[in-house]
Amino acid sequence: MIKKFMIIVIVTISLLLLNKNLYATTNFNIKRKSLKIYEKYDINKDLTTDSNNLKYKSSNEDIATISNDGVIFTKKQGKFEIIVSDENSSDTCEFSSGYYVGIDVSRWNGIVDWKKVKAQGIDFAMIKSSTGWYDENDEAAGEEYDFQYDKQFLNNIKGASENNISFGIYHYSLAKTIDEARLEAEYVLNAINEYGKAYKNNMTLPIAYDIEDSSLQKLSKAKITENIMAFCVKIYEAGYTPIIYSNNNFFKNFIDLDKLNAMAYNYWFASPKTNPNFADKITIANTKISPIMWQYSFDGNVEGANTDQGKVDMNVLYMKDRVKVLIKNDGQVVDTIGVDKGEKVESLPTYEKQGYEFKGFKDENNNTITKDYKYNKDTTITTIFSKIKITEIILNKSNIEISSKKDYYVQVDKVMPQTAILECEKILYKSDNTNVVTVDDNGKITPIADGKCNIVAYLESDKNVQTVCTVNVHFGYIKGDLDKNGIVNANDAAIALDLYKYGNVKEEELKIGDMDNNGIINANDAALILDIYKYGE
Repeated sequence: MIKKFMIIVIVTISLLLLNKNLYATTNFNIKRKSLKIYEKYDINKDLTTDSNNLKYKSSNEDIATISNDGVIFTKKQGKFEIIVSDENSSDTCEFSSGYYVGIDVSRWNGIVDWKKVKAQGIDFAMIKSSTGWYDENDEAAGEEYDFQYDKQFLNNIKGASENNISFGIYHYSLAKTIDEARLEAEYVLNAINEYGKAYKNNMTLPIAYDIEDSSLQKLSKAKITENIMAFCVKIYEAGYTPIIYSNNNFFKNFIDLDKLNAMAYNYWFASPKTNPNFADKITIANTKISPIMWQYSFDGNVEGANTDQGKVDMNVLYMKDRVKVLIKNDGQVVDTIGVDKGEKVESLPTYEKQGYEFKGFKDENNNTITKDYKYNKDTTITTIFSKIKITEIILNKSNIEISSKKDYYVQVDKVMPQTAILECEKILYKSDNTNVVTVDDNGKITPIADGKCNIVAYLESDKNVQTVCTVNVHFGYIKGDLDKNGIVNANDAAIALDLYKYGNVKEEELKIGDMDNNGIINANDAALILDIYKYGE
């Protein structure tokens, strides 16, 4: 009955396990994610699954691959998808390599649900702060100072902050003169310090100067450029980073990009594409200048941001240029990592090699990689090891008794520290009395005549690291055989105790019975004789 019950239990468990796989489901916990180029990312932490048989696939292996155990490795900039499947279901997640995906919003988007925006995998937002400026004309007209602050500015920076979405802000310009541009800069800063003071420290992206109003086209390229510079200087002096936003027409015909570029300004470029290509950085107008941010769509679809307009502007924020670092260990490439171009690396992997201590890395020019080393191009670095120095050697025997003309051996069998390896060193041996014994480089001892001497073992590379084995040669008798009957037994131990007790030890008895070679016969010698009797020599 018990046997039958156990069979039923086993069959039931097997069916449950089978059913688990039959009805397995696998789902992503995220909508999308941005990765750096040459980044490794374990997708399993973003999955909910009850299957133990997952398969992974990348939609574009030129951009990113994924291993059989779910680790993504990005190779270049672009957009790709990861498809994960089990026995009867699959799910797909969008990824970007080399850039972040964001939105820009203003009062025209209504009240944004930032929690939903975060859930869509949006990395960042550019939030409108204000338009134009405030002066005595506005005051005379009875306008409040904040009448041109964006009506959703506070709600938007609050929502982005509370949902850990990186954000910057932008100001829509109407300035015709340098003074007006400076007033616009002050207006933006006041909006931050008055309305946004509780959240301004969360702002990690730049302040953008939006140059696109048709009224500005009446100005010359030089004048618009001067106004831009006046605004940006005030923003920079306040401790923020300015960038310039505009479209293809303005950048090409109304802004002196060469002058601004010479001053190292960055740009946010509005250039919507029906089928945007994310594989390469976009360039502005007919120049070779790449913006740090690209507004690629005016009709994006992001739940939580498609409010009053039913659509939202979509943007790309390019990550820093990356270089590839190949790591070589023992002549083989063992890893590939990505590093921001011109940057340092906080920490590099460590490696192990038996008998050696890992010391770090060197580059192709044999320069040591320090914590301040900057990676400006694709680089191969190679591990550096130093041999662990042996500080102590230990022989397999500390003393040897020789009573017949045969070869004996001594050898080093331990070293300190234990992490050092003996195979890396050559051990040499020497006798301090070659009239008694000789020893060769393999530790073979050849007895010559009665007597006592030391065998010294030492490192060939460091003679100060040495140890000693005492050798006592006594031909014609067996050490410990006090009754000279050819064997060592309990009777010899008893004789040793009598000699210890009553004294009058003869020279020959001392030579045979002094087992510990300390010049006397005592109870310790009797114990050593008993050990030989019990365990053999």
